[in-house]
Amino acid sequence: MSIQALFTPKLSKKVKQKYLYTELKKRKLEFEKEGLSGIEYKNKVLGAKTELEREIKNGIIRKYIKPTTEHKRIFHKHILDHNLHNLFTTAINVPHQLPPAIRSHVDFTSYISKQNLFSTIFPAFERFDQGGRQPCVFTKENVGWTTKDDKGYYHYCSKSERTGVIYGFSLLDIVEIVFEEPLMGTSLAYINARRRIANVLNIQYNELDFQLQQEDKYSNNLTLIKDIDTIKQNFPNLHSLIKSQLYVLKKLHTFAMSNIMEQRHAVNKEAVFFVSTRTLMKDLKENYNIEKSHTTIASAINLFATLRLLHKIPSEKLQSKEFLYNIAIEIRKDNIEYNLINFMTIPFYDFDRLTKAENIAKRLLRNNIKTAKQITRASLLKVFGEKKANKVFGVKIVNIRNMSPEELYELSIRVLQDVPIDAINRMVDEMI
Repeated sequence: MSIQALFTPKLSKKVKQKYLYTELKKRKLEFEKEGLSGIEYKNKVLGAKTELEREIKNGIIRKYIKPTTEHKRIFHKHILDHNLHNLFTTAINVPHQLPPAIRSHVDFTSYISKQNLFSTIFPAFERFDQGGRQPCVFTKENVGWTTKDDKGYYHYCSKSERTGVIYGFSLLDIVEIVFEEPLMGTSLAYINARRRIANVLNIQYNELDFQLQQEDKYSNNLTLIKDIDTIKQNFPNLHSLIKSQLYVLKKLHTFAMSNIMEQRHAVNKEAVFFVSTRTLMKDLKENYNIEKSHTTIASAINLFATLRLLHKIPSEKLQSKEFLYNIAIEIRKDNIEYNLINFMTIPFYDFDRLTKAENIAKRLLRNNIKTAKQITRASLLKVFGEKKANKVFGVKIVNIRNMSPEELYELSIRVLQDVPIDAINRMVDEMI
């Protein structure tokens, strides 16, 4: 599909009738606010109806659209096909003073969304700073401009004068379209877009520092566990236990890296993330052609928890309002089953950490525990005692089987009632 097709609405009879009704209702309210009445009001309404019918007949429907992931892919392809890269070249190390109050990702996202930074990040957008409408950066068949909505957020708008359709883009949308096509539609694309803006502005803030630190940790760990020959040579017992389960540990790392929560939610200075075994099962099947049951994946998680290569976190420790909200959003993505959410952290892997894991693995093998499925509460009680068993199996999994997505969503909104609505809107934009 071309971008011009995106700007050409499908006008079924039902769509035309609904549009006419909605728009005419808006015009009537405007006339009433102006104090019109009687014959003057009727004439105005009749004139508006005639004008709308003429526009609809000519294929014009004045519609504002926020781009979906599929729309973004089409805009990205258009940039490539028409060699528009030079219009989307970012500036380099722009000096920008960040207000001291900006400390978290939510703060930063709200801040950059309420500043007109389009031309600061993309110098080719400078012509839109002059006000008025200019030829669109995507296509000369459209006009473009930057505008601020009633909540204070800036958008770049592209309008087809032929059909009246408008697409509105946030700065993060534009960055994602230009640079994040392979990850488009994922939370990592959003994270990368946000970080790219911070890099262009040459700024740091507390939450970004924490995020980069956690990403370095995950990258370090992935490098170590991918070097299977070194693990086999230096940690033979550990290798024997985890070799057939490494795909789960790798996937947990990539999932954690793309779902780094705010620093204030950290436990023992480690980022907490949540994941359902069924989500992992589905992802492994769709993206890696690995078919495993959710019980197999759950057993692997218990094995790595036993080896202290990850830590399962009791949900009651997590007093974060955003966690409830994020769970609700995550569940809303899945139309199958809604259960078994694991909260966990992953520590930094170094020689000392792997040596401790090797010693635990040696003890397990000595007690004839050779597979992940043999990691049970009973076996851990026998080998390590109650304290160790409780760390792996004493952590209550959040069971949401009996809650509908709507119920959990409503619960999260109730908990979030003291958060400004624009912050909620930004969180919705980030997660869905």
